[in-house]
Amino acid sequence: MALLDQFMKNVDVLSEIENQCFQEILKMNLYKKTITIQYLADMLNVSTTTIYRMVKKLGYPSFKEFSYDLVYHKRKSFLQYHQVDDIEEQMKEQFLETLNYLKNMDLNPLLQCIDQSHSLLIASSGLNNNIAKILATKLSLMGKKVSFPEDPWIAFLEASQLSSNDLLIAFSRDGHTQQVLNIIKNAKVSHGKVLLITQGQKSQMKNLADYVLMCASEEEEGYNLDTRLQMHICINYLMKKMLDYKNNHKGVQDNV
Repeated sequence: MALLDQFMKNVDVLSEIENQCFQEILKMNLYKKTITIQYLADMLNVSTTTIYRMVKKLGYPSFKEFSYDLVYHKRKSFLQYHQVDDIEEQMKEQFLETLNYLKNMDLNPLLQCIDQSHSLLIASSGLNNNIAKILATKLSLMGKKVSFPEDPWIAFLEASQLSSNDLLIAFSRDGHTQQVLNIIKNAKVSHGKVLLITQGQKSQMKNLADYVLMCASEEEEGYNLDTRLQMHICINYLMKKMLDYKNNHKGVQDNV
């Protein structure tokens, strides 16, 4: 079956919420070889029953058959969209989008928070650990007390020891990493401040964080090719701003 053909044939029998779910699924960056009904329900904030009814009304005998067509559609769209001539332009757009996010932020409250924090805890997982390690090193070179336990459980325990004078810096590409979310929640319980660095526009983490640094998404339809380049740009920008902040306030601190 062809996914869009099935939709066009059966669109009239879909309820409004089922139609909306299908449209949102088409927009989602799905790169998993196996997509579960629970995953889609969680991402769309609906019940699994709603997804199942939509699948049946589209003419699929099972969710498994629907997921096969969905993955095939995403990969086909990816190959059609990504021509060699588009790659350079796309990278420029992502770079400019990240810079635009950062330039439109008032970073001074965050820079002051980093500068005045007694200690910094960095939490991440997966590929983000590489970026987190770089940030931990740079902040240490600036004289900050930094902890970066690569084991999320250790980070979770350390988050419970934070105070209102401490800052948790959390990395999550899509803003839905459960381990990182648990660490953020633990930090908030202990009254620590939270900086979230993410590409996720819709995330519960953003509501919990005191500061959010957004960057453009590099995730491609059908495949997870994200190298975290935009997040590297984000922390590089932050460090340059931090250095400017410290230089501008050095004279003031020396006179205190």
